[in-house]
Amino acid sequence: MANATPSFRITKKWHKWKILYDNEAIEDTVLLKKRLRIAAVGGGDIGIRNANSIKAAQAAELAAVCDIDPAVIRDLAKSYDVPAITDYDRLIARSDVDAVFLSIPHHLHTQMAIQAALAKKHVLLEKPLATNSQEATKIVEACRAAGVRLTVNFSFRYRPVIELARRLIKDDILGKISGTQINLFQLKGTKYWAGGFTGRATGDWRRSKEKAGGGVLINTICHALDYLRYCTGLEVTRAFSEYGTYASPVEVEDAITMSYQYNNGAIGSIASSTFWHANKRDEVLVWGTHGSLRIEENNVLRLWSSRPWKSLSPGKEHLLGDFPQVDYTSKWIDRFARAVENGLPHDITGRDGWINNAVIEAAYRSRDQRRALSVESYPWQEL
Repeated sequence: MANATPSFRITKKWHKWKILYDNEAIEDTVLLKKRLRIAAVGGGDIGIRNANSIKAAQAAELAAVCDIDPAVIRDLAKSYDVPAITDYDRLIARSDVDAVFLSIPHHLHTQMAIQAALAKKHVLLEKPLATNSQEATKIVEACRAAGVRLTVNFSFRYRPVIELARRLIKDDILGKISGTQINLFQLKGTKYWAGGFTGRATGDWRRSKEKAGGGVLINTICHALDYLRYCTGLEVTRAFSEYGTYASPVEVEDAITMSYQYNNGAIGSIASSTFWHANKRDEVLVWGTHGSLRIEENNVLRLWSSRPWKSLSPGKEHLLGDFPQVDYTSKWIDRFARAVENGLPHDITGRDGWINNAVIEAAYRSRDQRRALSVESYPWQEL
């Protein structure tokens, strides 16, 4: 099911432009005969949020919740009146479960995704696809062999501010893309590294290079790498990074810089730290031969272009804000469920997850080899 392009209208509100987001323009018109029955696996911070998004998706239903610790999922099962299951093998054997949504530590992705595929269950995975490209390959191959669908939670693509950035780029407002930049500076304290900000679940996996695959790059910046690829249509072909662990009780990087090149010759860079003792700074920049845009924290977009767009005048900076609140994870689940039900291609695939892993792995390996490395190409036809 090809990505639909939302409709945007703009109106002036005080000092900035208000975005009117036409939800009807991206609602799926595909018939829905039955809802995809998804079991939410993992009851930590992300797991509970994802279970709520399953419930909010019109084309899906929450079939069960699963975690090895019954206390973690007891409240969720009671709230949604679904079974609470602690045995994963028993969960994937159930006939009333069509798919699993795995919100689990990264090092468990491969084993549990393959188990689900062998049980003929579709697989929704929290990002990243895997800890490294080798493990990502195993997951893709297992799902291909079993004939089940595989998708990765890069649902930031469905945020209205990202959809608008994509529309502006597709409308050639920026001209030929020549560069991107990702800046993310935030403070992730002891609670985060010990299992999550709320303390709902505990565990040291985020601290471990073996279990997590890495730190801020694979955990957080992976989202921006994906949606820049989605917005620009460009592929990263070469990457180099420097990173280290400076102020956190972990094995993985808590700060990183990275430079890379796209397949059209454009360049890109990343700078990030998880021990930033100031207000969070989160921004993504894209620039081209005729303009630039900046996506800021709190869903704000700044645009400058030498070309007009709708009622925006050329040659000046425009502040675009007041985007509507959207459950983008629910949107991703809903579109995936509709595609499965109707035998149509789905939006975010194993290929997208595998490519994201390949870029990150090239960046990690480049530091040790002290040189920029080429990014491996996806070796299969689309699943």
